[in-house]
Amino acid sequence: MEKSIIIEQEYPYSPEEVWDALTDQDQLNEWLMEGNFQPRVGAEYEFYWVNRAEKDKGKTEGKVLEVLKPKKLSYTWEGGGSSTVVTFFLEPSAEGTKLRLEHTGFVPQKDEFVYNGALYGWKGRLANLPAAIAKRQKAVA
Repeated sequence: MEKSIIIEQEYPYSPEEVWDALTDQDQLNEWLMEGNFQPRVGAEYEFYWVNRAEKDKGKTEGKVLEVLKPKKLSYTWEGGGSSTVVTFFLEPSAEGTKLRLEHTGFVPQKDEFVYNGALYGWKGRLANLPAAIAKRQKAVA
C-alpha cells in the first residue's frame, strides 16, 4: 500500500492569486524552486534547488497531468529514484482560499527517505507561499 502526504492550508488570498503562485514560474522561484514550469497538460518541467549551506544541489522533473484553473493542478514528480504525483486542490473559503496538497505514490520502505524529505519540504515551502503572493501584489501595484 502506498504512502501519501496530505497537507491543508488556508491562505488570505483569492483562488486565482493562489493559482498564480502555483503555476507562474516567477512566483514558483520565490516559494518552491527555480525551473521551467508551464501549466499546460503534457508540458514537461524541471525544478532545481541549491542548498549552499550543505553544498547540495539537485533537480526534480515531471509532466503536467491536469490543469483545471483555478481549482486543480496535478503533475508527476520524478526525483530521488521515486515516481510520485503532486496534486493541488483549491477552493474558496471564508478566509480566502483553502489549499489541499496531495503528494501520492510513495512506496513504503523503498521511498522512506524521499517521503520524509518531501513531507519536511512541503511544509516549509507552503509556509513561504503567502510571501511570494504578497511580493507579486506589491510588484503589480
